[in-house]
Amino acid sequence: MGTRSCYLALWNAAVKSCMEYDAEAFKENLDWFRYLPAPGQISDEEFYLEYCFVVLHPGVSTVVAHSVWDRIRPILDQPLPRIVRNEKRVRTQLLRMYRNERKVGYMLDTARYLVANPGVGRRLERMGREQALKYLQTLPGIGKVTRYHLARNIGFDVVKPDRHLTRLAEVLGTTPNELCCVVAEETGERVGVVDYVFYQWCAWAGFDEVGEVARAICAAS
Repeated sequence: MGTRSCYLALWNAAVKSCMEYDAEAFKENLDWFRYLPAPGQISDEEFYLEYCFVVLHPGVSTVVAHSVWDRIRPILDQPLPRIVRNEKRVRTQLLRMYRNERKVGYMLDTARYLVANPGVGRRLERMGREQALKYLQTLPGIGKVTRYHLARNIGFDVVKPDRHLTRLAEVLGTTPNELCCVVAEETGERVGVVDYVFYQWCAWAGFDEVGEVARAICAAS
């Protein structure tokens, strides 16, 4: 089994496992990633929601991040000028649901920035991927890894080299980007879709199981 066949076998195992775990949720998320609009087509409010969602993740599990997001999204899902006008009240509401003053501060700082500098999606698309990644990292709470998370979620076709994908790639003796790009070429999927599938497999099945399957596939090659 060659490298490409090995990666494709791993992809098939990932899809099968995710379908068995929660087919409905998996299909819904898969379609979301497959049909993401280009960055220039998203509104400032859509960008802001994705930004806030990404800011939640560092330092907590996926389960915790999603639980918090379910509580605070209704507070943030409103026109940005309204958030800025009512910043004190919004801050109080957010802190009641999510007791992290630092990250709540990031969210409100970015709301003010976007109101003062509208049209962020169009600006990012004109910049191109590499410059856009550098720009995203200047936003409060966005770092070297989470900038890829945000870029992927707003329509750039990039790989998010998080701990799950990094560990999986290490088992295979490759990088997250090479793994996802090869599978994307073989399947016709977006790179970001491949990233999501491998991430979701690791998150749902646990890396012990995923690593065992990956090592078995590598051994067979």
